[in-house]
Amino acid sequence: MTPDALHARLTALAEPGYRDFMAKLLPTVDRDHILGVRAPFLRNLAGELKKTGAADDFMGRLPHAVHEENLVHAYLLGLETDAVKALAQVDAFLLHVHNWAVCDAIKPLAFSRHHSAVAPRVRTWLDSPLPYAQRYGFVALLCHFLGEHFQEEHLLWAANHPAGDYYVDMARAWYLSMALVDHWEAGLPLIARRQLDPWTHRKAIQKAVESRQISPERKAILKSYR
Repeated sequence: MTPDALHARLTALAEPGYRDFMAKLLPTVDRDHILGVRAPFLRNLAGELKKTGAADDFMGRLPHAVHEENLVHAYLLGLETDAVKALAQVDAFLLHVHNWAVCDAIKPLAFSRHHSAVAPRVRTWLDSPLPYAQRYGFVALLCHFLGEHFQEEHLLWAANHPAGDYYVDMARAWYLSMALVDHWEAGLPLIARRQLDPWTHRKAIQKAVESRQISPERKAILKSYR
């Protein structure tokens, strides 16, 4: 599929009302770069590019022109099962990611199957000067390292990460709130000792208290540390 053909497909699927909705959610994206195409259509286009062998060519054409092309790229990464290839592709793409929606949509199948290959790269993303690479590091921890591959060291990565970028701090708080759900005994001391910056501390508690997966008794404990 040529770039012009893909853009024509996207334009045909665009909804002005949905564009207005997404523009409000994506203040870091120029409104002129948002078409307003819903995610199911974008996933279908990603699948079509993959099946027709056009995926690598599309992903090699960076930067993309519109937000929806970036989402198609993210969904294509989600279909990748080779860990080495996925890591290289994610690194290349993160240089061009400038909003939370695209960042959070990057979920390669390979990462859920090859944790040992991904773990060292998470530290690299967190140390990147790029805010959305940092955010992606926490998204990766959240998606792939809260189960059997959880390590208490990851909590310290979140606690000690420099604060100040809203979208990075939101991801830190999100990760820590879910760590409280799955690893209460490991996560609570960070809150009790107030090892986080004040904003992330409050936001992590808020998100944990909002969770239906935490008992009322534990929510009461968290509220006492606000």
